[in-house]
Amino acid sequence: MDLRELSRHTGYSVSVLSRALNPRPDASSNVSAATREKIRKLVRELGFRPNRLASCVRRGKIPSIGIFLPTYSGSLIADAVFGISAAAAERKLPLNFYFGERDDFQSFLQHMCDEGCTGIIAGSNVLPGDSLECLALIERFFDDGGKLVFFNEQPLPSPRVRKLPAYSVLAYDDVAGGRLAAEHLCSLNCRSLLLVEPGDSQCFLDRRKGFLDYCQEKGMDSQIIPETRVLRTSRKLKPEFFELLFETMQSRPKGAIGLFVPSDYLLLDIMVHISGSKWRMGRDIHLVGYNFNDFSACISGWPFATLQQDFVREGQMAIKMLAELMDGKAGGKILLQPLLKICNIQYNSGG
Repeated sequence: MDLRELSRHTGYSVSVLSRALNPRPDASSNVSAATREKIRKLVRELGFRPNRLASCVRRGKIPSIGIFLPTYSGSLIADAVFGISAAAAERKLPLNFYFGERDDFQSFLQHMCDEGCTGIIAGSNVLPGDSLECLALIERFFDDGGKLVFFNEQPLPSPRVRKLPAYSVLAYDDVAGGRLAAEHLCSLNCRSLLLVEPGDSQCFLDRRKGFLDYCQEKGMDSQIIPETRVLRTSRKLKPEFFELLFETMQSRPKGAIGLFVPSDYLLLDIMVHISGSKWRMGRDIHLVGYNFNDFSACISGWPFATLQQDFVREGQMAIKMLAELMDGKAGGKILLQPLLKICNIQYNSGG
């Protein structure tokens, strides 16, 4: 359906429709807000989708979306790519994927600005809030009419407010995840709760906050154990960490212990070491991880719980939110809730 067909269905002239559907209305787009909203409601009901290619050509933009994701080897990033790709294909949106770390994000933004890209999905945990250069590039991108969805990311500081919404935020509620972990361990009658602190990323800080807040509210005995890795980027913990962990467990009041490890790969290393100790998982100690994939759960065989984030769904939602921004709809913030999954309950915890 083109604008002429839409005109016949709605009774509005092509010029009025064009001005009302312009995602970047200027002084010449003299259509009242009420009429604009009425027309947009009608076209949604009729299933009309703007010709993004033609719109981009008129504005000197490239009709493609840049996706920046971290070079994380776990399944979460693959899930995000699946979700983003499927939703973009449904809407016939061309994508360019970029993978890198925080230091690569600035060059990505520079490229998006220089090429006149239409939209960006950026995440997860790649936005360096202390980089004035990155913040300036984001503002430039918005000033040029670009739209951005922060994917599993909280922009700090928030970009400048504009008359036309320029960005949306889509993330999982990590504070809620931390609370859910503590609540689950309490439901297993754990007498003491321990938290392994894996780093200072915002997601880990939020998970810590939710966990400790719940412990404080319930008057639970709790303690933080800082992680010490072999290398900063390593997925293995130092022997000193396990000495401290077992000493702490030994000093806790009699009864089951709950251990929250808000990092999947560190949890696997911890489970390997606990399996060779006197402590029995599922009896003496109960474990909760984060985003522990099905394959690792299957090969480990040990009982634990994990908080799951559905990145396929989140990727699909990110494209939907970006498309809405590009169509001139209001931006927003959505916090998704993680789900608790119980794994390997058939394990013989008394063995």
